[in-house]
Amino acid sequence: MTSRKHKQIAIGLAVGLALAGCGDYSNEDLEYMNALPEREDLAVNLPQAQSAVLAQTAELYRMTHDVTSVFNGVLDAFLGLIDFVRAHAPSSRSDNSRTWGPYPAKDNPGWMVKMEITRVNPTATGFSYWLGFLPVANRTAAPIKLISGTFEASGGIRRGAGTLDVMTAE
Repeated sequence: MTSRKHKQIAIGLAVGLALAGCGDYSNEDLEYMNALPEREDLAVNLPQAQSAVLAQTAELYRMTHDVTSVFNGVLDAFLGLIDFVRAHAPSSRSDNSRTWGPYPAKDNPGWMVKMEITRVNPTATGFSYWLGFLPVANRTAAPIKLISGTFEASGGIRRGAGTLDVMTAE
């Protein structure tokens, strides 16, 4: 087996053991949660430049490094929201969806955070998801969806293809 396979197996076992003691998660809940991206799925990694190459392209490398750092920082902030919600058991379940929240948004007083994952088709491996905010004063208001995406599972745990959209303005 490759080291990547070993890493995937180790991560899967660690997640499974961690969640086993965490309360009300069913195997189906874990299937829904696996549809969400994690940092390793999305982060940009800039390869280390050789010193001779770096001397010739120092400005371009520095700019790329800076953009990569900003991108990964923004990514961490958004995925931190997903992880905050995912740390709780789903607050409601249906045959084809799981809903988390609304929960108080820890860094945004006056707002609640909510996340929903829906199986696209009851017999399919595709999911759609969104994470958004609701005003505390009006929990029945339509959520402001900050993050949305899709995931089509294939080839094993946390394997497949998907999208992640971040709303920057509405």
